[in-house]
Amino acid sequence: MSLPVAAGAKAAAAAPADVVDDALATVEKAVAGLLAAVTSGDAAGVVPQVTATLTSLVNLAVATVLGSGLPAPDLAGLPALPALPVAVPELPVDPPELPVDPPELPVDAPVKPPVDLPDLPVKPPLPVR
Repeated sequence: MSLPVAAGAKAAAAAPADVVDDALATVEKAVAGLLAAVTSGDAAGVVPQVTATLTSLVNLAVATVLGSGLPAPDLAGLPALPALPVAVPELPVDPPELPVDPPELPVDAPVKPPVDLPDLPVKPPLPVR
């Protein structure tokens, strides 16, 4: 014997898979946008695409967890997320200036050689026959 099922219950049972599919499509779209921004050479367009890609990945993880029937986590005790930097530096950035004056070198060699060094090259003795 089967129990009667309301018309909206079948749609609700399919809804978690739809949420995960929608989140996966958003990730694919965000990754394609990130790839386009990185290959375009426009540094100002990369940061928003990275943010969109990470947000879509988090949304996919949440949709997967919530769509699996696990209880929703209680995130009330977590601190607020820090904001991303608003200003993006112009690229390429000039390297810092190098010191103008070279450092002082030591006057004496750190290790002095022994006094009685043979003259180089030293010839080996001839073989005796």
